[in-house]
Amino acid sequence: MLGDLFDSLLPASEARRPMRIMDACCGTGLVGKELMLRGFSPVDGCDLSPAMTNLARETRAYATLYGGVDLTEHNPMIADNQYDATFCCGAFIEGHLPTEAIHELMRITKNSGLILLSTRCTFYTAEHFDSLLHKLTASRQLSVLPSFMNAAYLNDVQAHYLAFAVNK
Repeated sequence: MLGDLFDSLLPASEARRPMRIMDACCGTGLVGKELMLRGFSPVDGCDLSPAMTNLARETRAYATLYGGVDLTEHNPMIADNQYDATFCCGAFIEGHLPTEAIHELMRITKNSGLILLSTRCTFYTAEHFDSLLHKLTASRQLSVLPSFMNAAYLNDVQAHYLAFAVNK
């Protein structure tokens, strides 16, 4: 779903230009694999679990993988303003990535770069993600882009697939 959202946001002239892309919380590498199939490569990835980055490596979709990356704190392995687009799919859920990790995604994304993320609808409201994102857009740190709201996720669970432009 995030791949479709990404494609919809890129003008035809930019659709396949070389881009630096980060798959944050890459897990087993499903997003990187999907991006590679859509013609976006290479992609970098990071995850808290080194075991997960080892699984992601097997997809051969990644140029660089960073294991042991905690997105709740500044990570010096990943420099500021490196990525044209940063994806974070399936991590903003209960018991995983807290909403404040959006700040680390913003740090590593270039000015005018894109952040695309998914979050379950229940997490979005229960964890006040909606409030935090509203503050970031009101302060002009993020600009809201067209998104897919209340879309299918897993079985009876719905999610929001959100897109933002970073303003620095």
